[in-house]
Amino acid sequence: MIRRLLVPFIAVCAALAAGIALGGGPLSDLGHASTTPSSAKGAGAVVRAQAKAGEKLAAATAGLLYGGKLAGQQVAVITLPGAPAAVSKALAGQVAAAGGSVSSTTAVDASAVAPESKTLVDSLGGQLATQLHGLVDAGQPTYVRLGQLLAGSVATTTPQPTTPSADQGTLRSALSQSKLITGQAPPTMAPLVLLVLGKHVNPTILSGVVQGLATRSHGVVVAASTGSGLRGDLKRLRATKPGPQIATVDGDETATGQLATTLALAHQVAGGGGAYGASGIDGVVPLG
Repeated sequence: MIRRLLVPFIAVCAALAAGIALGGGPLSDLGHASTTPSSAKGAGAVVRAQAKAGEKLAAATAGLLYGGKLAGQQVAVITLPGAPAAVSKALAGQVAAAGGSVSSTTAVDASAVAPESKTLVDSLGGQLATQLHGLVDAGQPTYVRLGQLLAGSVATTTPQPTTPSADQGTLRSALSQSKLITGQAPPTMAPLVLLVLGKHVNPTILSGVVQGLATRSHGVVVAASTGSGLRGDLKRLRATKPGPQIATVDGDETATGQLATTLALAHQVAGGGGAYGASGIDGVVPLG
């Protein structure tokens, strides 16, 4: 009963705080011509107080809401160039709080998603498609194959972790030696992939990578900043309508966004996408 009450309450509080801060909440009309400077300053104080209260509530109740929903699950974290290390660390902590574990953290180098490196990425994907068994689809576009390469080096399509195959080890080595990624090879392949966005990436490249990740993993969650969901890469990715194996969350720099990201990962265990966060059309956090 407590959980059923708290989840909608957090969603309402977070949506209210975010909506007001962005000018879309019940105080959004306070900026019209009749508003005095003093009342505008007061409204700003209310916004900040409500946002702070929402963050405290999310942080305080996260463990209760998780309820061990990621128990026994493993998550492979992949960060794109510019993804804040503090955010990735905080998200890993939330995975642990939900009973799961991070099997690996892989940083994608800027060269992997730079348009001028397309020939290199395309050539590598083509070569590996002929050498490996089913990990890369030679018929897919360049960046879908890159997503498959990334997922193939850290993830599994099964709902349970698996031991890396010889081909997956070869794939990981090839990506590392090509300086497209950095990070330790995972001891196990994770069913779930968490992709953390950073600096701007060409929309076609990002969409391809995400699609490729989804074909070689059990589930994918894409997390990004509040600004990215409002007007940046995550907003553009959402416009492509990614499939049901992909969930997106904005606000990963906030306690509420990290809560939503972790619940989205738990939601992906049984399958199901969605767009969550202050700008998500499916609510602030996954419910149920």
